[in-house]
Amino acid sequence: MGLYYAWHGITRLDDRVATVNLLLNRVSPWVDIRSYLPYEGRVELENKSVQTMLVRIPRWTEASEVVASVGGRRTVPPRAGRYLVFDGLGKGDRIRLDFPNPGFTLQQTIAGRALKVSFRGSTVVGIEPGEDDPALLQWTRGNAIPLYQRADFKKTSAPVRSARLFIPERTLPLQ
Repeated sequence: MGLYYAWHGITRLDDRVATVNLLLNRVSPWVDIRSYLPYEGRVELENKSVQTMLVRIPRWTEASEVVASVGGRRTVPPRAGRYLVFDGLGKGDRIRLDFPNPGFTLQQTIAGRALKVSFRGSTVVGIEPGEDDPALLQWTRGNAIPLYQRADFKKTSAPVRSARLFIPERTLPLQ
């Protein structure tokens, strides 16, 4: 259920106003979201049916550093807290957001061990000490699997692949 709640919360629709809460890939009847995170600080949104879109900017980037464009024309949308407000949208309008996508490291103590956790935006891309450390291994059927060893996520160009898109006819109500 937790994954469903997260997927459901990526974008919501209320009276022709779309709210984009998480900058993750998702298609819906009102907006398609293409995220290039954690590789690039870029998100593209294709409007399907709304007049207004609110897009939440994550805390690890400054809203003032976001470069926004609608239909290829640069714009400075008004802000409401952590949200950028795009109003007067038409069907087919494309919004593009570009912003810094910093890498940073935090020292954390997890299960009594001092670890260095590397992030790219909000994504964990590595934990040190390395994969030999028993604290970083998940044991599955007797095999050790290293956790959070994601060197590919440190690249600066997002891999692109074709996929069949699916929009459910209806979504389950949240309980």
